[in-house]
Amino acid sequence: MLMRDGNMTMPLSGCPSWIAAGNGGHGYYRQHLSTALSAAAAPNLTVLEKITLLHDARSLAQSGEMKASEALEMARRFASDRDPRVVSASISLTKRLAMWAPDRKAFAANIRSMYGQAAREAGWTPQAGESDDTRTTRRELLTLVTDLGDDAELSAQAIPLATTWLADRTSLDPDLRDTIVGIALRSGGETMVRKTIEALRQSKDAGDRLALFQALGEVRDARAVRSALALTLDPGIPVADSAGLLYALGRDARSRPTVMTFIDEHYAALAKRLPNDIFWPSVSWLPLVASEGCDSASRTWVGQLATKIGDAGDAKDRVKSVSEAIAACEGARTLQAADLRKR
Repeated sequence: MLMRDGNMTMPLSGCPSWIAAGNGGHGYYRQHLSTALSAAAAPNLTVLEKITLLHDARSLAQSGEMKASEALEMARRFASDRDPRVVSASISLTKRLAMWAPDRKAFAANIRSMYGQAAREAGWTPQAGESDDTRTTRRELLTLVTDLGDDAELSAQAIPLATTWLADRTSLDPDLRDTIVGIALRSGGETMVRKTIEALRQSKDAGDRLALFQALGEVRDARAVRSALALTLDPGIPVADSAGLLYALGRDARSRPTVMTFIDEHYAALAKRLPNDIFWPSVSWLPLVASEGCDSASRTWVGQLATKIGDAGDAKDRVKSVSEAIAACEGARTLQAADLRKR
């Protein structure tokens, strides 16, 4: 049946054991099935229908029309699905819910219970003949469980792998290289960060340098973050290569305050150094550093930054869009924090 109005009643000849509100995953409307109905429907849905259900849950939770705990149970239900694309959609929903969780450590326990076993089974070595979707989901699983899931045991396994790669660039599968080194940097402390920066300074290979910069964008400890950010002011390193660290490190709530402080302290120097091209349009893109923010401090910082940037480039549009995104996330967090506190 095709809905043609906002409300519609469909007569049934009996009581079905399950329903799929978005047939084929192509429906226009968001679907909000009760926990019982979605559980009953799950085994009967196509891959696209499952993904659509998870995406709908994310939007409904964002608007407050679905409880975060209900969305979390849906993510849990599909966390071990046989299709990696469904698992990926489940991870996306869980990461969004994590942004609203009032107790990060408590929510990390949910992540470990939902995805920890799958991450271990995926392992650190891709298998011959794997699909691209399987490889992508392995990276997502390992990153999620070691980062937001605070899985110290799994994180520790990445350190010797990354250390070996720093000495022998052929030791890791290119598909997992950035993931492994990034995990190692988050858990390996200052020593691992120092080794990575040394390798970056010595490397002449563009691919290696890109991997090293991307990995440095994963550090979370404040001292390590400042060590990485210092590269953006280093005259011996092209700023076009290092500028991305500002955005990468700003995406996480743990490293973002250090990045915002760094930009405030070195704004004049950054304004002189930052390139002005299609990829890095001078200082006008800097509000994006806080685009994943979900708190008043990030929103306030963007407003203060706007006064420094002025009319440079499309800064006003960026400030507006980033401020609106932060406010929307703050609103969702306010709506869902109490419910997530119970989880």
